[in-house]
Amino acid sequence: MPVLGVTFALALAGATAFVAPAASQAAGSGPTVANFAATPTSLTASGGSVSLSADVTNATSCAFSSAPVLSGLPATVPCTSGTVTENVTVPAITTHAAKTYFFHLAVTGTSTINAKAVTVTEAGVPPTETVSNFAATPTSLTDSGGSVSLSADVTNATSCAFSSTPALSGLPATVPCTSGTVTENVLVPGNNAVTPKTYFFHLAVTGTSTINAKFVTVTVAADTKMTGTGTVAGNVTTEGGQPLNGMCLHLFNTSYKKDLVDFAGSGNPTDGAFTQANVPAGNYIGLFENCGANTNGSSPDANYEDAFYGGSGFQPDGAATITVTNGATVSLGTTSIPLGGTVTGTVTDTTAGAPAWPIAVGVLIPGSSNFNLTSPGGTGFMIVCAGTDGTYSVSGVPDGAQIVFSPNNWACPNGSGQFNFGFYVQSTSPTVSVTPDGTTVVNGDVTESAPSASPATRTTTACSGKGPCRAG
Repeated sequence: MPVLGVTFALALAGATAFVAPAASQAAGSGPTVANFAATPTSLTASGGSVSLSADVTNATSCAFSSAPVLSGLPATVPCTSGTVTENVTVPAITTHAAKTYFFHLAVTGTSTINAKAVTVTEAGVPPTETVSNFAATPTSLTDSGGSVSLSADVTNATSCAFSSTPALSGLPATVPCTSGTVTENVLVPGNNAVTPKTYFFHLAVTGTSTINAKFVTVTVAADTKMTGTGTVAGNVTTEGGQPLNGMCLHLFNTSYKKDLVDFAGSGNPTDGAFTQANVPAGNYIGLFENCGANTNGSSPDANYEDAFYGGSGFQPDGAATITVTNGATVSLGTTSIPLGGTVTGTVTDTTAGAPAWPIAVGVLIPGSSNFNLTSPGGTGFMIVCAGTDGTYSVSGVPDGAQIVFSPNNWACPNGSGQFNFGFYVQSTSPTVSVTPDGTTVVNGDVTESAPSASPATRTTTACSGKGPCRAG
């Protein structure tokens, strides 16, 4: 009672009383966990025992768990300070794929904390089937092609699947196989290309699982006829059958991406015939271009149209393939060239109310993407630069074409030799009705681009001289 009285008196006097904490509070702090580990970290397909251990302090319980779930887990065991352990058994695996287990530990004291997960990986069951010595015989063939024997040694298999890239007739083929040597014969066709052709052969062996042999290859030599050089010959006439001189044949690769061989003009001197020796063997498409077309040995007529051999006018996709072989002459027979017309006119800058200059003018061939000035892939065709007075003239225009004024990505130089791409907004005329060897007037109007839309004036190495130039 005297002590209580003193304490009470102190409280009344406004002093702070000190109360000693309970014993549990004095020792109380959060739990810790370190060195959480699984031993071993890898197992064979037979599985086995794994020991989980960690060092903990200030704990009351430790909870072990796993993913995927294992028998005996989750398990919560008492723990205070020191090392805590738990043994688990990982069962045997029955699949060929490896399996990984993730083990977790949650330690609880005044709070609960989680240790970083640890893993144990169990190897898959090794495949019982085997494959070795996969081979192709022979590994090389002449340009005529021939038979190839595919063989391999296998064990514990049920089926063997052969395939090839590129595909061959008869493949893929799946055949029964157990143990021993398995074979499959395939016929590889001849190669008529200028470069060798390689085939890749594959083998998949199936038993309790499927395993793949390393591919093998067979190379077919380049066509001997497609090496060296040959000769290309033919005749060019008007649609009326008159010999046409001054048409130059250009040979492109079959995708019309590269001009490979340029011929001299037809006519020897006035019969419309042409012959070109020493043409590299290969496959081409041909474009006849007007390089001074005439029917009398003089007086060139610029209105004879350009046309693809064996095709329909300006459509390279419809052109016939010209195959040149070593030491041989390929005759293209007779090609008739249509007679187009001339289109002239004046281009007006409606923004300035004056002739448009400098400006490019081109011909759009409907239905021919290669000559479509309004498409990104179009190469353009018959591009001319208008004069300072805005006038232009273009010949050899086919009936049904359109005139494009300031085609996108094209420009002509100003007086200082600079090219201002996009200065004018592109415009296109309606379809033009052309009279053979006649003249049609097609005037055009363009507007100037807004200042914010006008690309900066620039001169590039590719854009030099006095003619039209394509950006990029």
